[in-house]
Amino acid sequence: MSNLISSVQFRMISLFVALLSIVFCVGSIIIPRQNENKALEAQGNRAIFRSEALALAMEFYYLPDLKELTKNPIDTSFYRVTCGVLNRAKTRFDYERMYMLYKGIGGRYAYLADGNFTTTGEENKDYMPISSPYIRGEYGRKNKSVLDSIYQNKQPNGWMHLGEGVTVSYIPLKDYANDVIAVLAVEDRMPETDFYKSGIINYRLIFRLSVILLVLCILAFIVSLKMAQKKEELERKNNRGNKNKKGPKENNIQVDLLEDINPDDYI
Repeated sequence: MSNLISSVQFRMISLFVALLSIVFCVGSIIIPRQNENKALEAQGNRAIFRSEALALAMEFYYLPDLKELTKNPIDTSFYRVTCGVLNRAKTRFDYERMYMLYKGIGGRYAYLADGNFTTTGEENKDYMPISSPYIRGEYGRKNKSVLDSIYQNKQPNGWMHLGEGVTVSYIPLKDYANDVIAVLAVEDRMPETDFYKSGIINYRLIFRLSVILLVLCILAFIVSLKMAQKKEELERKNNRGNKNKKGPKENNIQVDLLEDINPDDYI
Protein backbone atom coordinates (compact mmCIF):
# COMPACT_ATOMS: atom_id res chain seq x y z
CA MET A 1 0.00 0.00 0.00
CA SER A 2 2.82 2.38 0.92
CA ASN A 3 4.53 1.61 -2.40
CA LEU A 4 1.35 2.55 -4.24
CA ILE A 5 0.91 5.85 -2.37
CA SER A 6 4.56 6.85 -2.84
CA SER A 7 4.56 6.02 -6.55
CA VAL A 8 4.77 8.59 -9.34
CA GLN A 9 1.54 7.25 -10.85
CA PHE A 10 -0.33 8.04 -7.62
CA ARG A 11 0.91 11.63 -7.67
CA MET A 12 -0.02 12.00 -11.34
CA ILE A 13 -3.55 10.76 -10.63
CA SER A 14 -3.80 13.17 -7.68
CA LEU A 15 -2.79 16.10 -9.91
CA PHE A 16 -5.24 15.08 -12.61
CA VAL A 17 -8.16 14.80 -10.15
CA ALA A 18 -7.13 18.15 -8.59
CA LEU A 19 -7.22 19.87 -11.99
CA LEU A 20 -10.56 18.24 -12.72
CA SER A 21 -11.97 19.52 -9.42
CA ILE A 22 -10.75 23.04 -10.27
CA VAL A 23 -12.62 22.86 -13.56
CA PHE A 24 -15.79 21.83 -11.73
CA CYS A 25 -15.31 24.63 -9.18
CA VAL A 26 -14.99 27.27 -11.90
CA GLY A 27 -17.85 25.79 -13.91
CA SER A 28 -20.19 25.75 -10.91
CA ILE A 29 -19.62 29.51 -10.58
CA ILE A 30 -19.63 30.57 -14.24
CA ILE A 31 -22.59 28.50 -15.50
CA PRO A 32 -25.19 29.95 -13.03
CA ARG A 33 -24.00 33.48 -13.81
CA GLN A 34 -24.27 32.84 -17.53
CA ASN A 35 -27.80 31.51 -17.03
CA GLU A 36 -28.70 34.62 -15.02
CA ASN A 37 -27.28 36.94 -17.70
CA LYS A 38 -29.27 35.13 -20.38
CA ALA A 39 -32.46 35.45 -18.31
CA LEU A 40 -31.82 39.18 -17.76
CA GLU A 41 -31.20 39.70 -21.47
CA ALA A 42 -34.43 37.88 -22.33
CA GLN A 43 -36.32 40.00 -19.79
CA GLY A 44 -34.93 43.27 -21.16
CA ASN A 45 -35.66 42.34 -24.78
CA ARG A 46 -39.14 41.10 -23.86
CA ALA A 47 -40.00 44.47 -22.31
CA ILE A 48 -38.79 46.21 -25.48
CA PHE A 49 -40.88 43.94 -27.69
CA ARG A 50 -44.04 44.47 -25.60
CA SER A 51 -43.62 48.25 -25.30
CA GLU A 52 -42.79 49.06 -28.92
CA ALA A 53 -46.51 48.99 -29.83
CA LEU A 54 -47.28 51.54 -27.10
CA ALA A 55 -44.44 53.78 -28.30
CA LEU A 56 -45.72 53.63 -31.89
CA ALA A 57 -49.28 54.44 -30.76
CA MET A 58 -48.10 57.46 -28.77
CA GLU A 59 -46.08 58.65 -31.75
CA PHE A 60 -49.12 58.36 -34.01
CA TYR A 61 -51.75 59.89 -31.73
CA TYR A 62 -49.85 62.25 -29.43
CA LEU A 63 -46.78 63.42 -31.39
CA PRO A 64 -47.64 67.19 -31.43
CA ASP A 65 -48.62 67.14 -27.74
CA LEU A 66 -45.45 65.24 -26.81
CA LYS A 67 -43.24 67.71 -28.64
CA GLU A 68 -45.01 70.58 -26.88
CA LEU A 69 -44.61 68.87 -23.50
CA THR A 70 -40.85 68.47 -24.03
CA LYS A 71 -40.59 72.21 -24.81
CA ASN A 72 -42.79 73.26 -21.90
CA PRO A 73 -42.64 70.50 -19.21
CA ILE A 74 -45.44 71.40 -16.82
CA ASP A 75 -48.34 69.55 -15.20
CA THR A 76 -51.12 69.73 -17.82
CA SER A 77 -54.15 67.64 -18.67
CA PHE A 78 -52.17 65.90 -21.43
CA TYR A 79 -49.40 65.15 -18.92
CA ARG A 80 -51.91 63.46 -16.63
CA VAL A 81 -53.43 61.50 -19.50
CA THR A 82 -49.97 60.27 -20.49
CA CYS A 83 -49.23 59.24 -16.91
CA GLY A 84 -52.54 57.37 -16.82
CA VAL A 85 -51.70 55.48 -20.02
CA LEU A 86 -48.31 54.48 -18.57
CA ASN A 87 -49.95 53.40 -15.33
CA ARG A 88 -52.43 51.13 -17.13
CA ALA A 89 -49.67 49.59 -19.25
CA LYS A 90 -47.51 49.05 -16.15
CA THR A 91 -50.39 47.32 -14.37
CA ARG A 92 -51.32 45.29 -17.45
CA PHE A 93 -47.86 43.79 -17.87
CA ASP A 94 -46.99 43.80 -14.16
CA TYR A 95 -43.91 45.99 -14.59
CA GLU A 96 -41.95 47.49 -11.73
CA ARG A 97 -42.05 51.00 -13.20
CA MET A 98 -42.93 52.71 -16.48
CA TYR A 99 -42.06 56.31 -17.37
CA MET A 100 -40.93 58.64 -20.15
CA LEU A 101 -37.72 60.65 -20.39
CA TYR A 102 -36.60 63.63 -22.42
CA LYS A 103 -33.38 65.57 -22.86
CA GLY A 104 -33.73 68.81 -20.95
CA ILE A 105 -31.57 71.85 -20.32
CA GLY A 106 -27.85 71.22 -20.70
CA GLY A 107 -28.47 67.80 -22.27
CA ARG A 108 -29.53 66.32 -18.95
CA TYR A 109 -32.19 63.64 -18.95
CA ALA A 110 -35.36 64.25 -16.95
CA TYR A 111 -38.78 62.70 -16.39
CA LEU A 112 -41.47 63.65 -18.90
CA ALA A 113 -44.19 61.40 -17.45
CA ASP A 114 -44.39 58.77 -14.73
CA GLY A 115 -46.78 55.84 -14.51
CA ASN A 116 -46.70 56.10 -10.70
CA PHE A 117 -48.62 59.38 -10.84
CA THR A 118 -51.92 59.28 -8.89
CA THR A 119 -54.89 61.61 -8.98
CA THR A 120 -56.40 60.34 -5.73
CA GLY A 121 -54.25 62.55 -3.54
CA GLU A 122 -52.31 59.57 -2.20
CA GLU A 123 -48.58 60.05 -2.39
CA ASN A 124 -46.42 57.48 -4.16
CA LYS A 125 -42.82 57.49 -2.99
CA ASP A 126 -41.67 56.18 -6.37
CA TYR A 127 -43.40 58.95 -8.31
CA MET A 128 -41.09 61.48 -9.98
CA PRO A 129 -42.67 64.83 -11.00
CA ILE A 130 -42.21 66.17 -14.50
CA SER A 131 -38.75 67.65 -15.27
CA SER A 132 -37.20 65.85 -12.23
CA PRO A 133 -33.59 64.79 -12.99
CA TYR A 134 -33.25 61.19 -14.09
CA ILE A 135 -30.68 59.70 -11.73
CA ARG A 136 -30.19 55.98 -11.31
CA GLY A 137 -27.57 55.89 -8.60
CA GLU A 138 -24.36 54.04 -9.41
CA TYR A 139 -25.67 53.13 -12.86
CA GLY A 140 -26.03 56.77 -13.94
CA ARG A 141 -23.13 56.74 -16.39
CA LYS A 142 -24.24 53.53 -18.05
CA ASN A 143 -27.81 54.80 -18.31
CA LYS A 144 -26.61 58.01 -19.93
CA SER A 145 -24.42 56.10 -22.36
CA VAL A 146 -27.38 53.99 -23.56
CA LEU A 147 -29.69 57.01 -23.79
CA ASP A 148 -27.09 59.03 -25.71
CA SER A 149 -26.75 56.21 -28.26
CA ILE A 150 -30.53 56.09 -28.69
CA TYR A 151 -30.87 59.86 -29.07
CA GLN A 152 -28.07 59.85 -31.64
CA ASN A 153 -29.79 57.00 -33.55
CA LYS A 154 -26.76 54.78 -33.03
CA GLN A 155 -28.97 52.01 -31.71
CA PRO A 156 -32.73 51.41 -32.10
CA ASN A 157 -33.31 50.61 -28.42
CA GLY A 158 -31.45 49.32 -25.41
CA TRP A 159 -31.60 47.78 -21.97
CA MET A 160 -29.37 47.38 -18.93
CA HIS A 161 -29.31 45.62 -15.59
CA LEU A 162 -29.95 47.84 -12.56
CA GLY A 163 -29.16 45.14 -10.01
CA GLU A 164 -31.26 42.79 -7.85
CA GLY A 165 -32.89 41.28 -10.93
CA VAL A 166 -34.29 44.61 -12.20
CA THR A 167 -33.76 45.62 -15.84
CA VAL A 168 -34.63 48.88 -17.54
CA SER A 169 -35.49 48.91 -21.24
CA TYR A 170 -35.46 52.04 -23.41
CA ILE A 171 -37.67 52.53 -26.49
CA PRO A 172 -37.39 55.80 -28.45
CA LEU A 173 -40.33 57.94 -29.60
CA LYS A 174 -39.53 59.70 -32.87
CA ASP A 175 -41.03 62.43 -35.02
CA TYR A 176 -41.52 62.35 -38.79
CA ALA A 177 -37.92 63.47 -39.32
CA ASN A 178 -36.72 60.37 -37.42
CA ASP A 179 -35.44 62.53 -34.56
CA VAL A 180 -35.88 61.18 -31.05
CA ILE A 181 -38.16 63.43 -28.98
CA ALA A 182 -38.58 61.21 -25.92
CA VAL A 183 -37.75 57.76 -24.58
CA LEU A 184 -40.14 55.26 -23.04
CA ALA A 185 -38.51 53.44 -20.11
CA VAL A 186 -39.73 50.15 -18.64
CA GLU A 187 -38.36 48.62 -15.45
CA ASP A 188 -39.10 44.95 -14.95
CA ARG A 189 -38.16 42.70 -12.03
CA MET A 190 -37.19 39.09 -12.50
CA PRO A 191 -39.11 36.57 -10.38
CA GLU A 192 -37.04 34.91 -7.69
CA THR A 193 -35.05 32.19 -9.39
CA ASP A 194 -32.25 30.05 -8.01
CA PHE A 195 -29.80 29.85 -10.91
CA TYR A 196 -27.57 27.55 -8.85
CA LYS A 197 -30.12 24.78 -9.35
CA SER A 198 -30.97 23.36 -12.74
CA GLY A 199 -33.23 20.33 -12.54
CA ILE A 200 -31.38 17.72 -10.51
CA ILE A 201 -28.10 19.64 -10.81
CA ASN A 202 -27.14 21.63 -7.72
CA TYR A 203 -24.18 23.88 -8.54
CA ARG A 204 -23.66 24.86 -4.90
CA LEU A 205 -23.25 21.20 -3.95
CA ILE A 206 -20.91 20.63 -6.90
CA PHE A 207 -18.79 23.59 -5.80
CA ARG A 208 -18.50 22.35 -2.22
CA LEU A 209 -17.67 18.79 -3.21
CA SER A 210 -15.11 20.03 -5.74
CA VAL A 211 -13.38 22.16 -3.09
CA ILE A 212 -13.25 19.21 -0.68
CA LEU A 213 -11.90 16.94 -3.42
CA LEU A 214 -9.29 19.55 -4.37
CA VAL A 215 -8.05 19.79 -0.78
CA LEU A 216 -7.88 15.99 -0.45
CA CYS A 217 -5.93 15.68 -3.71
CA ILE A 218 -3.42 18.31 -2.60
CA LEU A 219 -2.95 16.56 0.74
CA ALA A 220 -2.59 13.19 -1.01
CA PHE A 221 0.04 14.61 -3.36
CA ILE A 222 2.03 16.07 -0.42
CA VAL A 223 1.84 12.81 1.58
CA SER A 224 2.89 10.79 -1.48
CA LEU A 225 5.83 13.12 -2.13
CA LYS A 226 7.05 12.91 1.47
CA MET A 227 6.71 9.11 1.52
CA ALA A 228 8.71 8.89 -1.72
CA GLN A 229 11.45 11.09 -0.25
CA LYS A 230 11.64 8.96 2.91
CA LYS A 231 11.75 5.82 0.81
CA GLU A 232 14.66 7.16 -1.27
CA GLU A 233 16.50 8.23 1.88
CA LEU A 234 16.03 4.78 3.43
CA GLU A 235 17.32 3.10 0.27
CA ARG A 236 20.44 5.28 0.33
CA LYS A 237 21.10 4.31 3.97
CA ASN A 238 20.65 0.62 3.19
CA ASN A 239 23.08 0.87 0.29
CA ARG A 240 25.71 2.49 2.51
CA GLY A 241 25.18 -0.20 5.18
CA ASN A 242 25.70 -3.04 2.68
CA LYS A 243 28.97 -1.51 1.54
CA ASN A 244 30.28 -1.30 5.12
CA LYS A 245 29.53 -5.00 5.78
CA LYS A 246 31.93 -6.13 3.02
CA GLY A 247 34.81 -4.37 4.84
CA PRO A 248 37.84 -2.53 3.43
CA LYS A 249 40.37 -4.29 1.20
CA GLU A 250 43.72 -5.17 2.83
CA ASN A 251 46.58 -3.36 1.11
CA ASN A 252 49.33 -4.40 3.63
CA ILE A 253 51.69 -7.06 2.26
CA GLN A 254 53.76 -9.13 4.76
CA VAL A 255 57.25 -10.16 3.62
CA ASP A 256 58.65 -13.48 4.90
CA LEU A 257 62.41 -13.06 5.57
CA LEU A 258 62.91 -16.86 5.56
CA GLU A 259 64.90 -16.64 8.84
CA ASP A 260 63.29 -19.81 10.22
CA ILE A 261 64.30 -21.98 7.26
CA ASN A 262 67.20 -24.48 7.73
CA PRO A 263 69.15 -25.04 4.51
CA ASP A 264 70.04 -28.63 5.60
CA ASP A 265 66.38 -29.51 5.27
CA TYR A 266 66.63 -29.13 1.49
CA ILE A 267 69.82 -31.30 1.05
